[in-house]
Amino acid sequence: ECHWYGVICSNDGVVRGVELIGNDLVGSIPPEISQLHFLQYLALNGNCLYGTIPPEIGMMPDLRSLELHGNGLSGELPAEFLNASKLELLNVALQYGFDHVCYMSNGTYVNTLFEQGGLYGSNYNPGLSGRVLEPKVDKWASLKGLQLFDNSFSGTISEDIEDLKELVFFRAHNNVFSGYLPAGLTNLKKVREVYLHKNQIYL
Repeated sequence: ECHWYGVICSNDGVVRGVELIGNDLVGSIPPEISQLHFLQYLALNGNCLYGTIPPEIGMMPDLRSLELHGNGLSGELPAEFLNASKLELLNVALQYGFDHVCYMSNGTYVNTLFEQGGLYGSNYNPGLSGRVLEPKVDKWASLKGLQLFDNSFSGTISEDIEDLKELVFFRAHNNVFSGYLPAGLTNLKKVREVYLHKNQIYL
């Protein structure tokens, strides 16, 4: 496997990363990728992936960086992701309103602007959803980058977010978050950017 395109291995021949960025991949994310038990880095951004994110990915014990931004994914972010305690970067942004076309070998094309790539209808893709920032978000204690923008995430932002002491970048604009901004967010010493506009959040 270490000689395959996009596969990154450590010196001992163990697969540590898969990087397939901007390859115009079409289809859903296979849950079998979770069988790479020592995977630390998964980057599938800038493709035409659609459907839901397999919950199995959230249960990968060594996963530190997950980059799925710029696709056509939908459905709820699986609750299993809250158990990914080693995550340092979670980037699932740019699923809603992301307009990218990929062509398959049979001439059929998919467009990330629509649900399921437009293969089964013309409904616009709402992006990822779920109440991802409510209690238990403190399990992401290692997180440095949290990129959720341009989706349909909802719910409030839990006070537990103040326990993300390593957080540097927090971009969750253009979603459906609501309620008051947690006071503890201002106590995070390492934060450099917080983008929460185009939500229903109050100071």
